[in-house]
Amino acid sequence: DPACRLLTLVGPGGMGKTSLCLSVARALHFREDLRSSVILIQAEAIKKYVAERGVTSSRIESIYDIYELYAKYQGHGKLFERSTFDLAVVCGNLTIIIDGLDELSSLFQEQFDVGAFLESLKELHDQLGSSNVLLTTRNNVVAQDAGLDALAIERYELLGFDTESCKRYVTRRLQGYVSGSA
Repeated sequence: DPACRLLTLVGPGGMGKTSLCLSVARALHFREDLRSSVILIQAEAIKKYVAERGVTSSRIESIYDIYELYAKYQGHGKLFERSTFDLAVVCGNLTIIIDGLDELSSLFQEQFDVGAFLESLKELHDQLGSSNVLLTTRNNVVAQDAGLDALAIERYELLGFDTESCKRYVTRRLQGYVSGSA
């Protein structure tokens, strides 16, 4: 949906959220018709950075705060200034994918104000409506507590297969095939 460009994908661990993020980032990166750079921020990489250097003392309240931390972990000597970064996001020149919002929330705890972070995304998007942000989280509570609906951030849930779901799917899928006798 072109009108909705702030998306959150919720699903339990092992459902393929990271694989999806990698695939989306790769696909967007190689689209010649897209005039947007892609920044993929993986919580797992930030966790490694924090394990090596300790938790940052600054608060995380915006997408720039996460970008800055991630860029430092990656060893980028040259970072966008906050105003340049925000302008690029507002204009749709940057597509941001953050994989593991729940991990960042649990890693930084009180230092990460998820509500302020999501509100800042909405404020950026409201300026021109061109921002492109995809977030993933395992924890539906993070998504619910943050009030995504009130912020007009679309939420999609990945549903897994339990044993009954698998049986129903296989039965429906294979119902046209008759088993032969042995």
